[in-house]
Amino acid sequence: QQGVTVGPEGEIYVGWGFKGFPPPFIGMDHLGTYISRVTSDGEVQWSRPILDLYSTCPTLALPDHLYFAVGDFAFHFSQSRLYAYSRHGHLVWGPRQNPPFFSDYVYCYLTVGADGTLFYPDGSYLLALNPIDGSVKWRQSAQGWFLSQSPSIGQDGTVYVGVDSEVWALDPADGSFRWIVEGASRGNITGTSIGLDGTIYAAFILRDEDVLTAISPDGQVRWQTPTGGSPGFPPSIDRSGRLYLQTSSRKTNGAMLESFDPDGARRWQIDITGGGAEPVVIDGRNQLYVIVPDFYPG
Repeated sequence: QQGVTVGPEGEIYVGWGFKGFPPPFIGMDHLGTYISRVTSDGEVQWSRPILDLYSTCPTLALPDHLYFAVGDFAFHFSQSRLYAYSRHGHLVWGPRQNPPFFSDYVYCYLTVGADGTLFYPDGSYLLALNPIDGSVKWRQSAQGWFLSQSPSIGQDGTVYVGVDSEVWALDPADGSFRWIVEGASRGNITGTSIGLDGTIYAAFILRDEDVLTAISPDGQVRWQTPTGGSPGFPPSIDRSGRLYLQTSSRKTNGAMLESFDPDGARRWQIDITGGGAEPVVIDGRNQLYVIVPDFYPG
């Protein structure tokens, strides 16, 4: 299971991937992936079987469509497939498979632009897709790097995506480059987040240290500050612009929940026994939720 999406009526959409039998509540003898709709009190309204083993978290584009990718990690020559379903469980289009664009990696969810364009990183390319039929509008090569981060969309439609240890800003019309910001050394980037003022935030895992970086919409680095551990996801941002990261220690199995002000000043750091570099979820009351995997002791 790769995450859930909540709809406008409080309904829950989830993609399930199984190597063995599905859970009893689905009630189907199908080995592979399901896309399901569940009420807020746990009642399954519908489930649709799909002949693949893994699914991404569904992306809901109002008013009525769910978009998600599925694939089989068992064989590297297999390819991911994209589907669109209505909120009522009807297949709109799919499976959409466009060799050689789609790879077998389905680590990311789809991102939706203001005009409904779908953006999907497939490992080798960032794809811009037509939401009506899933056809490819344009593709931007990852330049030999492995592209596994879902992009963020700015208020003006600019597409921001992390590639290796760089942040790319792309024109949404054709995928051309607007600017590139490089990390201080080679490493990895965990994706991008966008603040209310348009600032782009990126967390880097570099060779010598881990850093949180703020970038202006025109590609200028505003500040960089070291983090206490290695991040696994881009920072979460509350309504006041404060940033939150869950990071994992390079020296122990422990983790830290870290908070920063919009200017990069550290607010606080809390040790989390047995945690990992997981995303931080913030609700409407600014309550923070963190994930502690159950296979860690403590």
